[in-house]
Amino acid sequence: MKSIDLGREGGGPCCPCEAPSSTGEKRVEYPTLYLILDEGQALKDFPSEGTLTVKYEVKQDNRNVKRGTRNLEIDVKEILDVTPEDKHTLTAEERFEEVAAEVRGDEDDEEEGD
Repeated sequence: MKSIDLGREGGGPCCPCEAPSSTGEKRVEYPTLYLILDEGQALKDFPSEGTLTVKYEVKQDNRNVKRGTRNLEIDVKEILDVTPEDKHTLTAEERFEEVAAEVRGDEDDEEEGD
């Protein structure tokens, strides 16, 4: 199956009351997947952007012939693979550690100058 871009222009059927952006540009909205991960479930290693491969089950499948749309309710059963978007993309924890190291380094430099 080829990839499917899930982006929709803002103010569509899922968000009809949303106003256009102040610049007049059309915003692209994407569906949101909310996950609650426990510490033992690789919470620390989850990248901020990437590719997610999941095992799922379609719970409800509704087609609207007039609109030419299909609405799916999907239960995500398992995360099979997580691949960061870029080798240089840091996880939130890695970025925190990087900033903390920079701050510690700045403090050490100040102490040496005194």
